[in-house]
Amino acid sequence: MKFILTGLLLTAVLLANSQDWVGLSLGSNFSRMNFKNSEDVKSHLGGKPGINATFFYIKTVAKEKRKRFPSSVLLATGIGYRTVHIQEPKNGIQSNWSLHFLTGSFGIRRNFNSKHKTNPFVAGGFSLDHLLSGIQTNGLEQFDLTDILNKYNASATVELGLTHFQSQDTFSEIKLRYSRGISNLEKDENQKALVHSISIIISVFFEFYNRK
Repeated sequence: MKFILTGLLLTAVLLANSQDWVGLSLGSNFSRMNFKNSEDVKSHLGGKPGINATFFYIKTVAKEKRKRFPSSVLLATGIGYRTVHIQEPKNGIQSNWSLHFLTGSFGIRRNFNSKHKTNPFVAGGFSLDHLLSGIQTNGLEQFDLTDILNKYNASATVELGLTHFQSQDTFSEIKLRYSRGISNLEKDENQKALVHSISIIISVFFEFYNRK
């Protein structure tokens, strides 16, 4: 939670001369879990698609004004919801993990804009997931995972995408995000579980405020 609050504070106070944008992102993620048990046996578990839904606030902190749609450096803060579904073969029975997270994110992105309406961007940052619920299903049996999993899960993120400006104050984008888990999902220190995801996301942004 401190990570999310710090990101929001930094975004709010950096540079008065900027554009502010708000937007909504929807997408799907494909996750896998790298797992190592107490006997040092490793496994790589795949899964089914999950969903992403995020509300974003973006602040433009640097801009090149020579072009119709200026190149810019932006700070992006988001809060949202995502699900992760992992499948684990266990004693001949398919075991399914269904995890639900409240997600906070903070990152820096670089838009390479020009006289054209459609342009690329790259971004990097961090996200922090708060576990809302976790269920493991083995056949007809279900088990609550919230007592054995850590409440918070940190990841590093990298994004590549395209923006399309409908006007000077409205743009949409499609992007590919890679999220790599950097903290152990398991509470048991003798076991290690890292969640990695690839997401396909579509977003729409509107100019919220323009300080000129």
